Amino acid sequence: MKTKIQNKVIPPSVVSMEDYQKALSVYNEALEEDTTFRRSTAGAVGRTFLDWESNVSVKSAYHRGDYEHFRAAEQIPRKMEEIIQVCDKAYRHIGIIRNVIDLMSEFAAKGVRLQHTNSSIENFYEVWFDKISGRQVAEKFLNLIYRLGNLVSHRKYYTISKKELIKWKQGKGKKSVVQNDDITLEEIITQQRQIPLEYSFLPVDSLQVVGGSLAAFTNKYEYELKIGILKSRSDTRSGYPTRSSRMSKDLESLPLDIRTALRQGKDTIKLDNSRIQHHHYKKDDWQIWAYPMIFGILQDLIMYDKMKLADVSALDGVITNVRLWRLGFINESNVSQSILPTKSGINKLRNILANNVGGGTLDLVWGPELDFKESASEVWRWLGSEKYEPVLDAIYDGIGIPGVLRTGSGKDNAGNIIGLQTLIERLEYGRGLLVEFLQKEIDIVHNAMGFTKRKITKPTIAFDQTILSDRSAEKQLLINLADRNIISNESVLETFNKNSDIEVSRIKRENKKYGVTMPYKAGPFNNPDKEHEYKKLLLQGGSVSPSEIGLKLEMKKPDEKNRLDYMADTQIRIGQSKLPKKFDPTGTVQDGRPKNVVETQKRKPKPQTSLTKSDFTTLFLWASDTQSKIGEIVVPGLLKYFNKGSLRELSKEEFEQCEDIKLRILCNLKPYESINSDRVKKILDSSPLLNGEIVGMVKLFRQQFSIINNREPNLNETRQIYASSYTTFYTGE
Repeated sequence: MKTKIQNKVIPPSVVSMEDYQKALSVYNEALEEDTTFRRSTAGAVGRTFLDWESNVSVKSAYHRGDYEHFRAAEQIPRKMEEIIQVCDKAYRHIGIIRNVIDLMSEFAAKGVRLQHTNSSIENFYEVWFDKISGRQVAEKFLNLIYRLGNLVSHRKYYTISKKELIKWKQGKGKKSVVQNDDITLEEIITQQRQIPLEYSFLPVDSLQVVGGSLAAFTNKYEYELKIGILKSRSDTRSGYPTRSSRMSKDLESLPLDIRTALRQGKDTIKLDNSRIQHHHYKKDDWQIWAYPMIFGILQDLIMYDKMKLADVSALDGVITNVRLWRLGFINESNVSQSILPTKSGINKLRNILANNVGGGTLDLVWGPELDFKESASEVWRWLGSEKYEPVLDAIYDGIGIPGVLRTGSGKDNAGNIIGLQTLIERLEYGRGLLVEFLQKEIDIVHNAMGFTKRKITKPTIAFDQTILSDRSAEKQLLINLADRNIISNESVLETFNKNSDIEVSRIKRENKKYGVTMPYKAGPFNNPDKEHEYKKLLLQGGSVSPSEIGLKLEMKKPDEKNRLDYMADTQIRIGQSKLPKKFDPTGTVQDGRPKNVVETQKRKPKPQTSLTKSDFTTLFLWASDTQSKIGEIVVPGLLKYFNKGSLRELSKEEFEQCEDIKLRILCNLKPYESINSDRVKKILDSSPLLNGEIVGMVKLFRQQFSIINNREPNLNETRQIYASSYTTFYTGE
């Protein structure tokens, strides 16, 4: 039925099935009516593809712009000033970003220092670096570069006296600038001993470039500071903004150019370009400001923040349970058989439930008219940490922190190496900007102190090496380098954060106590018992007897032999092997041949040789050179025979065969005979034999070498023995 409200007929929302034909006609009219609807769009500017053709529609586009149109708080900023502010806000409010940026800045600035070959100049720059809080300035510089991508620094100049200069060169000026009366602030820069001693980093979002984008083409950047926050209605008496007395005092302490601009009611103050430096993190040439490193992960940070908000909302309903206690029973088929609860029954159940404190099991004894149902929320399933993993991985990867550093594992070794290399390159890029900043400041100091005119070199900027692996292995390597005099002990002490001057004085004090109140050091590099070491060396050299150094030896047993006894026996055996066979001739050697005795056989002719003992050296050199030539001819064929690529691949047995073949060829050559491949082939075709006398000399010389040197000869020494045996055979030496 229809309802009338203020003479207006409102059609019913439902119809009953009492009049079947009427209900069907109403339903058909609803189907034929155009029920399409239009959605609000942002990025598509109202353009849709609904009813593109008859009964054909295309879903409207929905992208990031549409999403941000309805969620203004989650919009990615477009203006550079807003981008910098959002990135700075992310650093201050999101712990992950803050930790990573701080870690990168601390890593990159670790161990920054100034070094110079001249100790007095180095002392001067160390004091200057301490005065400006150089390590804090370096860390703050890198923090702003990694956080905001842009940095503008402002320096203040101070004058130091000659007396203070002498102290600085002696390394005695490491005190606060405020406490030192010999250092005064100069508003105007002069040429003599005017050096920067205070640095401040200006807020980038409060600066603007003079000329805007045109400065990118001229490459001349001049900056203006926005002072609209300080500006308000002026006081007619002082010309300053009307503020409290405290604010007036603060304004009086402002620099002169800012005070003048406030008097004149200006919105901006042009900064002195000679006092500032500007640096950017990977800025394109056509840009006046660089995009911060965090800008690339803003969407992931927004997603991370939304997930945390979802967890907070889910926690409110994580323990929401609904329990339904139904007392009574309704029989739908026969209402008369239904059971309805009474007031006393309801109160009885209520009291039982109220007295239960919630711990343990509640046991109820009741009739069939009691029913219980419980509904529990499953929101707790959303509170797991798994949903954060893809978002956190995207954030860490966008910053440049590989998985091997944040979880101890990564996808694969190649990915870990690339990730580590990306992080190291970003650290090195930041260090490069820091070196550029410090080098310009050093140039100013160097010129102001007159060091340039005296042709004194500038100090170098040094850092600790960035090591992402085992630090103990790196330190052990530095100690080994110091032991080899490759680096100084001072460098090693700096690695362990120790002052070299203090450690040297401590070592001197300890050296005076050794042997008096302290025992001598004992270790691989310190021998406290030097007297016994000297005695041992004298005994080993044989220059003294044991009794001369106070040693008492017991009598040796008859069957015992020491090393010298064994060496003497060996020498005797070698000497006996050289003696000729024993014979017992009649008469004496001086008698000669007996008279009237005719020789029964012809004497052997005396060997005719042109070699003399003076030719030993020449023949020895020829034999050594010939062995090398034989090797050049024979080795390629032998390697091919053994199917090897080089001599290193030969087994011990195969190598000995090669040396044996070369010795056989040498034994079948006459002294000073020319050697070539044809001659070697002819010798090999004749199945060359070893000369027995030469082989005997080789064994003898090897034995003598082993006894004297207490070791076996190496390859080069063995070849020299071959050449010596060959030369001895032909010269008789």
